[in-house]
Amino acid sequence: MTCFSTKEDFEKQTYQLLEQDDANYEISSYVASFELYDCKMVYLSHAGIEYHALLNLPKVTNGFKSKFLPSGLRVIGADSLLVDGIIVESADDSRSPLSLSMLLPHGIINFTGSFRPQLSVDRSAVSSWPDDTEHIMQEFFVKVVNNLTEHVISYLEVNSSTLEFNGMVLTLKVLMECFHHKATHSVAKVIIDTGDNLILPEISLQTSEKVSVANIKNKNSLKLKSLRFSRLEAAILMSFLAGSDNLYIIDDECVFTLGDSVDLTSLSQLNFYGSMTLRCDKWGGKYTEFDFVTHFYPVLPGHVFDKLLFLSKEDEIINNRCRISSNSNSLYSFSNLSPTAIHKEKGIHLSFGVDFWGQDIDRIYRFDYKEPEMFDLSPLNSGKEFTDSEKWHVFYLYVSPVSLNDKEIISLEELRTLDPDYTKGVEDGWSILMIGDDRDTTVIAPGIITRAEAVAQLPYQFWQQNKNKLFFLDDSSLKEYRS
Repeated sequence: MTCFSTKEDFEKQTYQLLEQDDANYEISSYVASFELYDCKMVYLSHAGIEYHALLNLPKVTNGFKSKFLPSGLRVIGADSLLVDGIIVESADDSRSPLSLSMLLPHGIINFTGSFRPQLSVDRSAVSSWPDDTEHIMQEFFVKVVNNLTEHVISYLEVNSSTLEFNGMVLTLKVLMECFHHKATHSVAKVIIDTGDNLILPEISLQTSEKVSVANIKNKNSLKLKSLRFSRLEAAILMSFLAGSDNLYIIDDECVFTLGDSVDLTSLSQLNFYGSMTLRCDKWGGKYTEFDFVTHFYPVLPGHVFDKLLFLSKEDEIINNRCRISSNSNSLYSFSNLSPTAIHKEKGIHLSFGVDFWGQDIDRIYRFDYKEPEMFDLSPLNSGKEFTDSEKWHVFYLYVSPVSLNDKEIISLEELRTLDPDYTKGVEDGWSILMIGDDRDTTVIAPGIITRAEAVAQLPYQFWQQNKNKLFFLDDSSLKEYRS
């Protein structure tokens, strides 16, 4: 990896790498960013495969005032596939190796050795890949992940005394922007194995002390108020949670006694969070009656974890604590719900915290994206439909409050007298009893209410027609909660 000592050197090397006359404008924009970033040229070679890219890490002197940074790993002309230095069109994505697709968006790959794709007759496009492509490209991808991750670890360790919280968060964000989300656990494993002194800024913020990877390894226990972290810190934490000896949710604390970390790199081939759930040993306090609490996902109460395990015969069992599920994508959809996009009359909607340009938006009272099919309960009912079932399991969840930006705080205050229920729901969260029938029958109430209070709000006619078939996931009948 090459470090550029001057802007002129950076500009010269960038032009030499690309040799593209039509890239002047883009190159100049990168050169202009030199003052803000620690810029390094990435060059890796393995088995006749070359990889070129630029790694841009924010300088300590940048101030880190912005939440958003340009892509951390980028080359003008990225997404280019070369054979002996000549650009060729890649094969259809469905036939391209996964590891290749995770590297191409961020750099240039040049095949110079005996291992190379088969080209078309005019040598302008890839027509096929050798049989061992996935294996060789995966080896190459691992080398890229290891090299870049170790460099970022070193950068953070050297600058830890001067980097502010935002600086550490943004640097880790830059690292994750270098890779497809499917590489998250691969990056996390490198950090766990080699980054003992790396400070984890978001976890540290919750505990009010600087928490390093070594601290987590050596601690007997850890208490967290939420499991909502960026992809990378979440992946690191999940590796330890998966190997924890005990895991409790008591009111607003997740408490766990630490064991050895678990290698979750098999998740790299799957949806990052959506495919993973963790079993809680004790689910107590004010959330006792709920099946799901958004700010503690992917930790589930034992009765929910066991029910999903029983229903999903194709699940991969990592250990008694952790499983990779074929049915948890719907749960992942629940975890992404925002209290700002929920309303007693308007229903449950999806919410997006940033616009196309990555800037914060005002999410208050925006009900633009309603997709009820995302919250299908048939996976909890052996794949059956509501009308075909004699016994039907409902889902009781709590959508936790989220942090609001300045615009949202002002907008919410304006609604305090106009819509007090909505205001309470945004500030105190929402209790939601989801039936999952074809009419989308749902009880939505602000704050935390009991099962009995939720069941009492089901429409009378619906209740009379279906009361004998409705059960919670712990197999208690809803009739037990309504006289």
